[in-house]
Amino acid sequence: MLIKKFTRRQFFDQFLRERQAQDPTPELEQEMQILQEMLDELDDIDCSCGRERKFVGSIKGIYFENGYLKKIGFGTEELYHLFGVDEDNSEVMVFLQKDYDLERHRRYDKGIDTTLVATVKFHWVKKITWRVPWDETESKWFITDDDCFQCCKVVHQFERVYELIQINSYSFEGMEPFHRISSGLISLNRYSDEDILKYMRPYGFNSMEQFIKEHDGILYWQYIAEMIFETTCLEYEACQRYHSFEAAAGVIKNITGLTIPGMEDKSLIVPSEQ
Repeated sequence: MLIKKFTRRQFFDQFLRERQAQDPTPELEQEMQILQEMLDELDDIDCSCGRERKFVGSIKGIYFENGYLKKIGFGTEELYHLFGVDEDNSEVMVFLQKDYDLERHRRYDKGIDTTLVATVKFHWVKKITWRVPWDETESKWFITDDDCFQCCKVVHQFERVYELIQINSYSFEGMEPFHRISSGLISLNRYSDEDILKYMRPYGFNSMEQFIKEHDGILYWQYIAEMIFETTCLEYEACQRYHSFEAAAGVIKNITGLTIPGMEDKSLIVPSEQ
């Protein structure tokens, strides 16, 4: 018996045709849209195509002519595309000039630079954006420590990504006390079990079993993220100094929308220029 060998494109094309033959439902229409986008990614670009198409991949090269950025090489799973860049498209130009905004996304996950999405019309890039699993996650900030106004936000529960911010207070002999703010993202998938245990030991936990037992049999990943952040907070510290705790707290309030319970409204305080 002969078995037909499908290419990747034929495989998804058949999926799409099967769904097009069914009675439409909102869920089915969403599936068909996703399948069509996948087919677009696998197709080579058709310069006569006037509709916008999305390509998921990574930037392989940037090409200049007479000192001006003119084209980018964009690689999808199976193909390499050469797209034009309009110098009047400020959004794309700013994105590329910022080195693809890599540093911001490396805070989430080591392999994030392979999940770019290029929106293309004809042969021109209209927009480049990042695709990450938690882009549309809605999460609210909550206070985890009043003493340093530490706040936390669950960026992605399944990926164990947490965003934290806090005030670091300093007092040295012969100097006025001052305060700085640390803020950053902790992605627990970056840490091995031994790494995590290393950060837990200073808090009195010598094993994960002990930690779970002392928290009523529940593994609170958020607490572990807080331990790591508090231990490494200087790596996330901004250089801006604030002469008062309240001034630093006002900055955190602008970011999180939260205030320390019992503290009066400090939203109008201007931070120091030192």
